[in-house]
Amino acid sequence: MYANLETLWRTTIARNPNTFLAYLNLGVLLSERGEDDAAMSCIKKSLEINPDNIDTHYSLGTVLLKEGRIDEAISQFQETIRLGPAYADAYYNLGTAFGRKGEIDKAISQFREAIRLKPGRADAHNNLGIALGREGRVDEAICQFQEAIRLNPDYVEAQNNLAQALKIKNASRRPLISH
Repeated sequence: MYANLETLWRTTIARNPNTFLAYLNLGVLLSERGEDDAAMSCIKKSLEINPDNIDTHYSLGTVLLKEGRIDEAISQFQETIRLGPAYADAYYNLGTAFGRKGEIDKAISQFREAIRLKPGRADAHNNLGIALGREGRVDEAICQFQEAIRLNPDYVEAQNNLAQALKIKNASRRPLISH
């Protein structure tokens, strides 16, 4: 039964098929391995057993986002936030979903809330910077990339984003050459 986590969760489910947590944990494990269809099935079963579990809604949203089912993911993250208004990761993923959908103002709002709840999250600062950059707010984006790097000096994506934002900012300051 304790050979590995998958065996533990499957044995628990076999012995007590109404254990929502075993379905949820098995679903998360399967999702991490890239078995999204099986993960989705387990997480949905967990949700059937316990429809008000915050982590189950969040995990379902995460799998849906990974599969590109953006509107369904948004719905799950919104339900997570309704059940647990301080769930910073749900705001972060909701921001990511809105960003993928092209709803940048909503993405910015969600990333800001994720940062308010969990200020040390470098990836939230980086993604906020990306969203601000998409809105043409380069100076604000630069500040967010710098904060991401301050929080995680080895954050290569934020370093690259900062370099691109600085390049854009510097290009806009060049004087026009007249002939």
